[in-house]
Amino acid sequence: PQRQLQKHLQKLIDGIDYPAYVIDHLWNRVCWNKSAARLFTHWLGKQVKYPNFIDYLLLDPHSRLFIRNWEKHVVLWLGRFFNHIQPYQEHENVAQFIAERRAGSPVFERLYNKRRKRTSKVGLRYVFHTGKGDRVFGRMSFPVQDTPGWQMVVWLPLPVKKTAAIEPLPQSVVGAARKDTVVETAPAETTTVSPEQ
Repeated sequence: PQRQLQKHLQKLIDGIDYPAYVIDHLWNRVCWNKSAARLFTHWLGKQVKYPNFIDYLLLDPHSRLFIRNWEKHVVLWLGRFFNHIQPYQEHENVAQFIAERRAGSPVFERLYNKRRKRTSKVGLRYVFHTGKGDRVFGRMSFPVQDTPGWQMVVWLPLPVKKTAAIEPLPQSVVGAARKDTVVETAPAETTTVSPEQ
């Protein structure tokens, strides 16, 4: 049952020191740990307006302040999202979700019309503006077994330096990630997460 699965997933991510959360196929939040709530205050914390990440990204003004180089991130994240939902396009709730966002967001509409198959970029750095200064992370994602489209996402803290908001990770980090995990979303080469693990 889904509720039991969520309990297992919650226990799993609570044991992770870094910000971590699980999202469904439409990128609605499912569960998250305290580190993630402290980082994503307006999506997973106490100041939530939109529980869906795409809505937060496009509709909450806070996202433009929180995410450095927001314009480039929107292109990357929506491109990744469009690739992710491709297998579920015929599902009624997916079609409805897309139709509503196309009608409500000019950015979503424009990028949806320009969508194309994108190769996930490995080894990107993400800079977030927080109350304690800039924080830099690498993103890792893992498909959740027996839940079509669900993902566990973990944000790996990286050293802060004065560089572009989106740039390659150090090769040592990328190499380590490639050995054991899938960085970004690559369903063909995945590490599954299940309650039994």
